[in-house]
Amino acid sequence: MVLLSVCGFPEADHFFCAGGKFSASGQIWGRELAGILLRPGSETLLAPEWLGKKGEQVFQALYRAGQELVEKGKVSAEVEQIVRQPWTQNRQGFQEQANLFWKVRIEHAERSRRGDETRPFEEAVREDIRILLGEWR
Repeated sequence: MVLLSVCGFPEADHFFCAGGKFSASGQIWGRELAGILLRPGSETLLAPEWLGKKGEQVFQALYRAGQELVEKGKVSAEVEQIVRQPWTQNRQGFQEQANLFWKVRIEHAERSRRGDETRPFEEAVREDIRILLGEWR
């Protein structure tokens, strides 16, 4: 069994209940726990080019997790840690940028409903100057 879970909030402790429940389920079903891959602050994965070196590390670690599962039957603690590492120590800045991201998403949806927006959200958010100028990294 492997748990792969994402969360929009930047703190890994939001996974506490899911991880505990998953581990307990494995024991009940007699299944070995082969890995727990948790990715806090996951909306940022929509724009990996903004994540720099940490983003590359996370994507490489996710790939490596798959390799380890096939080759060894288990994900290493090192890979699990890389996947769940925080994007930044600036939690306030991250929260401000996340709130802006959702504001842009809501505005995009409203413009789309009115017919004023035809671009997919992923394209629109990458071109929004408010997001581009954000300093959360």
